[in-house]
Amino acid sequence: MGQQNKKVIGILGGMGPDATITLFHRIVAQTRAEREQDHLPIIVDNNPAIPDRTRALLEGGPNPVPFLKESVQRLQKAGAEVIGMPCNTAHGFLAEIRKDLKVPFVDMVGLTQDQPGFKDRNYFLLATRGTIKAGIYSGLQIPEKSFQERIQALIYGVKAGENLVEKQLELKGIINIIREKDGGVVLGCTELSFLYWPPYNKPLFKDDGFVIDPLNLLAQELIRAAGLN
Repeated sequence: MGQQNKKVIGILGGMGPDATITLFHRIVAQTRAEREQDHLPIIVDNNPAIPDRTRALLEGGPNPVPFLKESVQRLQKAGAEVIGMPCNTAHGFLAEIRKDLKVPFVDMVGLTQDQPGFKDRNYFLLATRGTIKAGIYSGLQIPEKSFQERIQALIYGVKAGENLVEKQLELKGIINIIREKDGGVVLGCTELSFLYWPPYNKPLFKDDGFVIDPLNLLAQELIRAAGLN
């Protein structure tokens, strides 16, 4: 396929940088390409100064929307023709972000909720308190309070650059507990997606349908929307 037929992907990133890198890598890894020229053009706006989305939703913290809109504007001015955002919690502000959009914006949450069997299986949402409180995902089981505290600490540990091997083992243990109860999990935070399947590594579990990774779905849809696969 000629380069002129490919759309430029924009990544609204920085929330956090590891998740942004992971989305970029997933796009590259899952693009059918025989040579580097077959890959998609990607523009990244990695702005880690965007205020914490969970604090904004739960505690009246600084509003991230102006920052998110600035990122969108920079991406559009740079030539992005389709945009994705590797942050689940930030999708709570998607309606406001879309007001200034002139290009398609891929809704990672909507993609996840449209997955076959999503409403039929006993899926648990692993996410920040902000994502849960805002009701960004609906129809999922919510972990009990002590379990949720473990998940929250795990997410912010990744953001803080704590030992990733230890964090991976902790995530694997959490998923195994749910799996033993015949439940599935939705990785409703992109830091968890990063732990589950980090760049240049393998996912923690074989794909047998009990783990839904929204970040992976976003990568696949951005590839499709850009005109490949």
